[in-house]
Amino acid sequence: MFQIDLTNRFKGSLEKIAKTDKILFAEVNERIKLLAEGYIEQLTIKPIKRKDGQYKIQEIVIRYPSSFRVFYIHVRMDEDAILLVDCRRKKVQKFPSEYFKDLDKCIEKHLYG
Repeated sequence: MFQIDLTNRFKGSLEKIAKTDKILFAEVNERIKLLAEGYIEQLTIKPIKRKDGQYKIQEIVIRYPSSFRVFYIHVRMDEDAILLVDCRRKKVQKFPSEYFKDLDKCIEKHLYG
């Protein structure tokens, strides 16, 4: 079991999905539920490979109904706390490094004010 926390950025992204794509919204919520309950083996999870990252961001890959990613970090491994940082459609082969720098800032703001 994991304790799940959401950044404001994640909440905003999720609200947009809820308004525009009900099927995708349901898929994202199902993946979050599986993550929270510890069913990691049922998820497609990949680490984000980057040289200068402040945090070890991982992504949950969702391929249906479209290519979509949920980005998160383990906040405290000893307490199994997870912070959902952002979620978005994957429209290009690779997200730009600036996007992940923005996620680092979002994490920093959420964790330390």
